[in-house]
Amino acid sequence: MNFQILLYAHIAFGMVSLIAGAVSGFSTKGSPLHRKSGKTFAVSMLLAATSAIALSIIRPSSFLLAIGLFTLYLILSGWIWVRRIPQSRKVKLSRYAAIFGMAVALFMFYQSLTISRGIPVILLIFGSILLGFSILDLIRKPNPINNVRIHAGRMGGAYIASFTAFIVTNLAGMLPDLVLWIGPTPIGSVLIALGIRAYYKKQKLGKRKVRQPVKKMGGRD
Repeated sequence: MNFQILLYAHIAFGMVSLIAGAVSGFSTKGSPLHRKSGKTFAVSMLLAATSAIALSIIRPSSFLLAIGLFTLYLILSGWIWVRRIPQSRKVKLSRYAAIFGMAVALFMFYQSLTISRGIPVILLIFGSILLGFSILDLIRKPNPINNVRIHAGRMGGAYIASFTAFIVTNLAGMLPDLVLWIGPTPIGSVLIALGIRAYYKKQKLGKRKVRQPVKKMGGRD
């Protein structure tokens, strides 16, 4: 495929992921809109990540390859925890993803020492985040309560990656590269954590209401 055509396709997938991810993130969890926009986001991000990997191979760029693999891990990991399969199966698949993630993290650490284009500290930071996620996946035990938390965290991380690529491309030169690359991560992480906390709080309140005894109406029996 022509490099330019693939580049345009990569940009298009990225734009779709930005819109679909925002819709999914702000819609009611579990609603038809959330599920449909979430699927659109996951597929478009998967295509954006794989096209980035292809671009990095056609015109060799270890930096772009590392970022593409990092994003691919987040999408695959987030997708595992929302699948309707036995919990033990999810844990097993997440361990496979963990092995992949750890390999990518080691690649990022190595490239940070040898890279000639890009900012090495970015690979060190993202590689450390990836290694942490991978270790958690490797030692995680079956617990359905955590499924939504993991799913939201990984998909949210993928959205941060998409948003970061967008601002780096469009705001280059307006702010230091390190700020553009690293800035969205702490801000996005806080917003994701607040969203997850609000979801679980709402779930707890819903369960309490269901458990409340129904008061009898009318006079004496």
